[in-house]
Amino acid sequence: RALAATAESFSHMGRRKYLYFSGAYVAAEVLCVPAFPLTASAGYLFGTAVGSAIVLFSGCVAACISFAIARTVLRPYVVGMLQSRPKFAAIDRAIQKEGFRVMLLLRLSPICP
Repeated sequence: RALAATAESFSHMGRRKYLYFSGAYVAAEVLCVPAFPLTASAGYLFGTAVGSAIVLFSGCVAACISFAIARTVLRPYVVGMLQSRPKFAAIDRAIQKEGFRVMLLLRLSPICP
């Protein structure tokens, strides 16, 4: 019922519905709320192609915001954590030297162990 009611209210919003949904998705991702319900509902509300595009775009924006927060506001907390975990400290040093290559390899590690 809730999804049908949301679809009904979205039908009257015009183009703003994409912005509102994207904003909610970004907020959920940044706050570490599980995004699967929003991801699935995007397909229902907007169709497969448009819903996938909105989710992909919103996920990228959320990742950029989360990265910026971690590198600025939460950096002192992260540095404190690195002192007690030498493996993470080594990864942090490697990212400082060759960030793109290390991040690419870390992202591929679940696929190619």
